[in-house]
Amino acid sequence: MNKKKIMTIVAILIAIVFYILNFSITYYRYECNGVIQKNGVEENQTVFLKLGVLAFHTKIWADSDGSLWIELPNQWVDSYTDLNKVGDSYQISSYKGALKGNFSTLSKTIMLDTEFGFYDGKCKELE
Repeated sequence: MNKKKIMTIVAILIAIVFYILNFSITYYRYECNGVIQKNGVEENQTVFLKLGVLAFHTKIWADSDGSLWIELPNQWVDSYTDLNKVGDSYQISSYKGALKGNFSTLSKTIMLDTEFGFYDGKCKELE
């Protein structure tokens, strides 16, 4: 193989790696107002979500359609890495595969059973 062909192959491989690293996940951020319930006690809470949506080509190596972080500022953060896209919704599962909740990208609502309580809220996308 001559030097020109090798350099072309290397350039193509670098472009592929660049594409995969930069275009494999898109993040969306939301502010959600709702109610968290634990032990029969309900409390109005504002939480923040970061939804990471994996690109179509990641299905080659990933079982999940994305990831979700939920934060109650200055109190707790929880993350979920097993999301299954069903229509306009993401079913959220624990790392053990148990269904924990749902986030709708259409209605921007979330229902999520966290270790800190059950959260039910309406979200708006942040810019």
